[in-house]
Amino acid sequence: MKTNQTIIIAMTAVLLLTLAGCQEPKGYLELKEPKKELSELPPGKSWNVSDAWKEDNSEELNKK
Repeated sequence: MKTNQTIIIAMTAVLLLTLAGCQEPKGYLELKEPKKELSELPPGKSWNVSDAWKEDNSEELNKK
């Protein structure tokens, strides 16, 4: 019985301390910045197999 009470008290203390660290609600919703359109984004890199070997200095690749 004593062990159960100790566990319950410890769990309650942890939960209260966790809730104490939360920010208070501001009372309104904050809108996130809308995502950019696909046409506004910069072009991505087009990868190919040879890009993986450009910085590799292994002897096998230098022989070819």
